[in-house]
Amino acid sequence: MQKFMAPKSIFTLKDFPSKREVLQAIAALSSPYGDTYTGKALKYSLQYFNPENGGRAAQQVPQILMVITDGDATDPNNLEEPSVALRDAGINVFSIGVEGANKKQLEIMAGHESSRVFYVDNFDALETLHKNITHVLCNSTNCLTAADLVFLVDQSGSISSDDYSLMKKFTIDVVKSFKVSEALVRVGLAQFSSTFQPEFYLNQFYTEQAVSKHIFDMQQLGGGTNIGLALDSIRDYFEAARGSRKSSGVSQNLVLITDGESQDDVEDAADRLRALGVEVFAIGIGDVHDLELLQITGTPERLFTVQNFGSLEKIKQKVVDTICKSKPQDVKSEF
Repeated sequence: MQKFMAPKSIFTLKDFPSKREVLQAIAALSSPYGDTYTGKALKYSLQYFNPENGGRAAQQVPQILMVITDGDATDPNNLEEPSVALRDAGINVFSIGVEGANKKQLEIMAGHESSRVFYVDNFDALETLHKNITHVLCNSTNCLTAADLVFLVDQSGSISSDDYSLMKKFTIDVVKSFKVSEALVRVGLAQFSSTFQPEFYLNQFYTEQAVSKHIFDMQQLGGGTNIGLALDSIRDYFEAARGSRKSSGVSQNLVLITDGESQDDVEDAADRLRALGVEVFAIGIGDVHDLELLQITGTPERLFTVQNFGSLEKIKQKVVDTICKSKPQDVKSEF
């Protein structure tokens, strides 16, 4: 598809069955002209992913839109709505800007996902960009298709209200990296401090919007940091009655986010949890006990640390990529 004063369809997903035919069609494109109505083009592109145009979202095939532009959008106020609509439809938008492209607009189109925004100084530089794009595309399309993903979030009094908000935003951003649905990725969440506080189970919300809204609306209770108690309590989330699909061979995952050392023992509780076949990921922020977090995850590959809450965004993609590699684990005998 090309974008001029009005978008123009060149070919759809079902038109060419071979790479050779696609390349020939691209080579035959004529140079565009007119203003840059990017917002209008984004809205127009949504139909390309419909089944009648060859879209295969129903077969769990990754849906990807790549936008290449060299100018400021003529309709900048119309970028946000179609960009959100595309993401809500499960379409991953990658934006590539050349020369005079507006970087802020590129970020809006990609949902402010920095790993999906590319910028080069001239068209010649596009030749060397394809390797980086290929790497990112492969990461986005090799992610697990089904998983049970539970977050265990620290709400202790040592976390300021501003940092608590940053942690909630990070959690929402991670959730948005997955296709949340009843059939694909189910999400649950609990908070902890001195006590354990359930928020929602794996069978309560089946859309990213519903999950994100609940996380955004959460309140911080305060208190101490009893991670061991929380790890034992969260085991209930991985029961079939709470929406777990462990018996169907779906991977079971827990993401712990904390800013401090636990005031109770964590090793035995973590062992009991992992014995259920749960892969445990730990994100430590600030002055944390690395050995303690390693006892929780059982492996350094699933342990992440940052100096402060503002740095969480820097590790988001690495966390997502690691979770994407998760596979169903063998269940060990009870202790």
